[in-house]
Amino acid sequence: MIENWFSTPIYFNTCKNAEVIQELDNINFIQKDNPWKDKVATNFSLESDTFYLQTPCLNMLMKQEVNKYLNECNICAKVNIKESWYNVYDKGSYQGLHEHIFRDTSHISGVYYYKIPEGSKDEIDFNTPSPAHKFTSFPCNFSNSIYYRKVVYTPTEDFILLFPSFLEHSVPKIETEGTRISIAYNFTIEET
Repeated sequence: MIENWFSTPIYFNTCKNAEVIQELDNINFIQKDNPWKDKVATNFSLESDTFYLQTPCLNMLMKQEVNKYLNECNICAKVNIKESWYNVYDKGSYQGLHEHIFRDTSHISGVYYYKIPEGSKDEIDFNTPSPAHKFTSFPCNFSNSIYYRKVVYTPTEDFILLFPSFLEHSVPKIETEGTRISIAYNFTIEET
């Protein structure tokens, strides 16, 4: 008998929503330097990120998607937005390996892809949460996803990803001309 333990659920969906797009079209995405050592423009702050106060339609959509994610994981919980911010990537931009457990507690993190250059093959990469995978491999058939060390998504506009906040991820160097804009979220949950 085999039981698969320690799996990490990553949720994805494409949600075209005219109200969200109109809301975001009216925001001036000011590009400023980031507090990290990588190359991405952001409004992220080490103190607090309240971009969500400007995006009620997107917040509603993201909370609906988080509830779907939790439902698929058989978790009944109240969802709260903890913070949000945007990232602006141009050709040559990148974001190094990181997770979202840096401020107190966030349980679920997510990203909404607002603008993606046409024909983009640029990615977001997720690493396995198992530290042992960095040092050794289990001899196996790597077509089975439970043995992957890295999972890659190539987002399109209106693409949403949700994942546990502890999951390390990165954005490799952007190779496409044009601007990619994503809105990141951290959520807390209270079991009901």
